[in-house]
Amino acid sequence: MKTLTDFRGQPLPPAASQNDTDEYKNVQINQTAHEFSEPLVDLARYGIRTDAFYSRLDGLNQPVGRAFPSGLKRVYARKSVARKLKEVNSLLRPYGMRVVVLDGFRPIAVQQDLWSWMLEQAKILFPQGNESDWTAYALRYATDPSSFEIHDPTTWPTHATGGAVDLSLEEVATGKPAYMGGIYLDSSSVSSTRYYEDASTESASEKEACRNRRLLFWSMTEVGFVNYPFEWWHFDYLTQASIMNQGMPQGAKAHYGLAKEGRSPEQ
Repeated sequence: MKTLTDFRGQPLPPAASQNDTDEYKNVQINQTAHEFSEPLVDLARYGIRTDAFYSRLDGLNQPVGRAFPSGLKRVYARKSVARKLKEVNSLLRPYGMRVVVLDGFRPIAVQQDLWSWMLEQAKILFPQGNESDWTAYALRYATDPSSFEIHDPTTWPTHATGGAVDLSLEEVATGKPAYMGGIYLDSSSVSSTRYYEDASTESASEKEACRNRRLLFWSMTEVGFVNYPFEWWHFDYLTQASIMNQGMPQGAKAHYGLAKEGRSPEQ
């Protein structure tokens, strides 16, 4: 695999899809694909840096600022995802960077905690809104798990497949987080992957955020991950959402379905 000249200098392409809710759930899944039955693995055991965002007790996981009752202590993903992330780190090595994964496989209980929190944020941001307004806003950043059924692929959140990861970059030598120009789960336009491509990036801070987002995007897409254009941190591999975010290419199917029946691997 050959690294491009400099990922940081390569502008991000226009998004192939502008779908920002749950249209991906109608994508078919190839249940005969060998990835379909892959196990979940602990990413840390594959040498991937992790920081289990939803179980932090120090209050430093803003904007949530607390641990979810169902938060996992470790970060899990499918086996091929772990291998692909190792490839990403190989691409990042010349830049002195590596990925740090904040969330991967998300049990339905965690998805419910996140959905409830996202609705809280919508109500704070739009106090004059109604349930329809708040739900529409929350759907841009999270999946409503209330209709979840184990045997119905049209109800599976993408993180429940183990094929989706939320991640950022950090310096290998120091562990210092890379400046991405916006924090994880910021429910505003700054979270759009192309925000600094489309904005007038005049300050040094804006230029650094733009370069780092490019570095993450191109390193991930080089090995087969697909970005969700409304969240610079979210990438899918072989999931229903990955097909949607490629623009629904004709005949394309997902390979990953529901993992662990949506239950926690730590129970």
